[in-house]
Order: sequence, then structure tokens, then C-alpha cells
Amino acid sequence: MKHHFKNLMKFGAVALFGLTFQNNSFAQCNTWEKHPQGAEAAKTQHVLYRDKFKEKKYDEAYPIWEELFKHVQIPAPNKLTHFSDGADMCFAFAKAEQDKTKKTEWIDKAIALYDQSAACNGEDATSRAYQAYYMYANGYDQMKAYKVFEKSMELGKENPPPMIMVYMSALAVNFYKNKVAGFDDKYMLDLYEKFKKITDTNVQKGKDAANYQKYWLELEKQYSQIPNIFGCDYWVAKLTPQVKAQWENSDSLKAIASKLSEKCGKDNELYKEVWARYKSVVYTIEGERQKAILTADSSTVYSKILAYRVLSELDTMNAVNYKSKEWALHPELATSSKEWIDNDTRGKAVYRYAFHLYKEGNFSGARTYCRATSKLLPNWGDPYILVGTMYASSGTRCSPATNGTGFDAQICVWPAIDEWVKAKSVDPSAADEANRLIGRYSGFMPTKSELAVRGIAEGSSFTVPCWIQQSTVARGI
Repeated sequence: MKHHFKNLMKFGAVALFGLTFQNNSFAQCNTWEKHPQGAEAAKTQHVLYRDKFKEKKYDEAYPIWEELFKHVQIPAPNKLTHFSDGADMCFAFAKAEQDKTKKTEWIDKAIALYDQSAACNGEDATSRAYQAYYMYANGYDQMKAYKVFEKSMELGKENPPPMIMVYMSALAVNFYKNKVAGFDDKYMLDLYEKFKKITDTNVQKGKDAANYQKYWLELEKQYSQIPNIFGCDYWVAKLTPQVKAQWENSDSLKAIASKLSEKCGKDNELYKEVWARYKSVVYTIEGERQKAILTADSSTVYSKILAYRVLSELDTMNAVNYKSKEWALHPELATSSKEWIDNDTRGKAVYRYAFHLYKEGNFSGARTYCRATSKLLPNWGDPYILVGTMYASSGTRCSPATNGTGFDAQICVWPAIDEWVKAKSVDPSAADEANRLIGRYSGFMPTKSELAVRGIAEGSSFTVPCWIQQSTVARGI
């Protein structure tokens, strides 16, 4: 029972005819001859309401249809016409109705017509699909609409109406996201696989292939909202055609490899194939581009740093050499006045170099570039946190004779605390980490009695020797 109306008109006089069928109409499947005034009178009534129905004058058509329907439900040869027309009008009135109770009554009445049509003419997948659609479109109970879609799917077997795929998937995804009982990962995957099999079967047979393909794409859009339900096999099957289509596109290959790595791991065979191809394509195309940047007179220091970084990713055999050249450019980046980047980008790059030096054990160099970072980003706490960390961990450097213990090691905590206090004063987001470090290392300072023995007044100025060479305030515990 198909419905094709688009612009639904509000009704007026139709309300006078009530919102319920006479009980006896639902027990009958009568044709023209059962009309009390004879078949010709029935057909005249039929033409009258149909003319108005075609003009969408539903408020005029409905009373004539209703009176006729009491006596004639299956007008031969088009036995569905009275049911489908009545349902169309009921749904139209429901859409126009503002009162929720009356809206529901109209929809219930349309549903009853579908049920009686099934009793008189037999079940039909397409009729049930349209019934479910109009229930859904008119804001009826979503679960009840979904159950009718399921009925249509059951009736259609291997070739249910293609349109149900998009509406069933939209409803199912909504139920899943709202944790409705029964709509778990397994159910959603089973539904997906059922429709995939139906689509593949009908496309292969060439039966309504275009529509099945069209609605399958819509279904996939719905399922894209819940990608977590799919495992590796799904992504391999989904991405394999894309790999072939994007074999020369480095950006697409990288995106595909990233997805495969996330869903399947780097031991997956397709991932290995895609990543190898990505490196090959990028090394050929992107490698030449990056090398051109390195030799161009107009290239800035930062653009060369990025070029070396890309090349180290592309050419892993020579990555160490490229990385070494990248790091060698950072001192110039810190002082260059010809860079076309903002202070945030530049400061973060310089700090990255400082952290690299720290990891290599070059504390003095790391501090130099932490200070350079702070000039570019005065409200960032991380450089001060790092300098403080280097001071606090300098015990073995500054008291080798006592293996990192004793007074010379303990006083390294003083300037470390100064750095951490500075970090949280310029950057409130660094306060938690700064307080954690202060709390941890405060217990390692010299005792007050030891300060007295050495003639050092608590609170007095004191320059910590060793590589630190920083003035601070003497403290004791």
C-alpha cells in the first residue's frame, strides 16, 4: 500500500465525523455488491471521494470515503485502494493535528486500516514498510514503528523494501546510543550483516540494485555514528576497496593506515601493505618536495626543521642522520629574527630541543633553551618545571665524592624550589605539578642545625655552586 502525498492539508469539517470506525467495518472484506444501494451507487461514491482525494481536499473526501468504507472495503479490481486512501488521509490529519491525543488517534486509525488490509488482502512487505515510515514520520511511538519495519523486513525475506534500511538503522542507532534494552553491540552487528547480505544479494541479481546501493550508503552513514562496534575484519573489508582507489594518494593512504593501526594493530597484513605503499609514494613525491625546501634560499629555519622531521619519518634507514640535522638547527631557530611563525609555535619548538638536551644529559644546554623558551612564552610553566627538575636531580653531579648525598647535594633543592614556585606563579595550570614536586623534595633540604654549624643564616642569600651557579635563599628543615 504505497503513499505519495507530500503537502498535507489541515482539515476542518472532518472532525465532525469522529475518530473511530464503526466496529462492524473491521470485520468485513466486502466488494461493490455489498453496498445497500447497489454497486453503481457505491462506484459513484467512490468517484466522488477519489476526485477530491486526488486534489488533496481531504476534509471533503474523508466523510464520503468513511461512509463508503462502512460497506465496501475491497473495491475490485484495486482491492487496496480504500485502505490506502483512508490511511493516507488519517496520516495527513495526524500531521496537521496539534492536539497530541487526537494526533495519536488518527495514527491508530491508519494503523488499523493496514491491519484490516492485511486481513483482507494478505500481508505485504511494501505496505508494512510505508505504514512504519508514516508512523515514524508523524512522531508515533518509535519502538512500535520499528517493530513494523521489522515485520516488513520479515515479509520481504531476501528482498525487503530497500527504504527500510535507512529508517531501521536510524532508529536502531538511536536506541543503541540511548542504551535501550536489546540494542547492544551484537544486535547492531547482526542487523548490519543482515542488510549487507540482502544488499549484496540483490545487487548481484540486478534486482532494484540502484535503490539497494543508495540506501546501503545511507545505512552506513547511520552506523558511522557508532564505529566502536566494528572489529578488524569489518575495517579490512571496508578499507580494501579504498586502498585500490587511493593507491597513488599519500594523504589517503596515511589515513587508511592510521585507521587500520587503530582497529587491527600494526601486525595486520593490510596495514603493512598500505604503510609500505604510503612510504613509497611519499618518499618519491614528498621526499623530493622536502629536499627542495632544504635547498631553497627562501626557506626559513623552522621550515627546514619540519623538512628534516618529515624525511626522518619517510626514510627510516637515514632517520638518525636527519634527526641530527634537525636538532642542529634549533639553536638558530631560538635566535633567528627571520622566522614567519608565531611565538607559541617557535617557543614550543625551542622547548622540544631543550627537552632533547635534557634527555641526553646536557643540563646546562637544556637550561639555556628553557630560558629562551620563557622569553618567547613568559606565561608557560613547563620550562621552569624542567629546570627545577634538573636542579633537584643534580645531587650526584654536584657531590660526586659523597655519591649524591650530603650538604652539596641537598642545597640543589633550593634553586629547584625557586623554579617550581616561578612555574606556578606564571602559569596556574602548572600549580599541581609544581606543588607535587615541592612537596616531594622539600624533605631533602639540609637541617637547620647543619646550616648553623656551617654559619649559614636561614633566609640569607646563597649561590649554589656546581653547574647551577644560581643565587637562592638558604632553607632548613
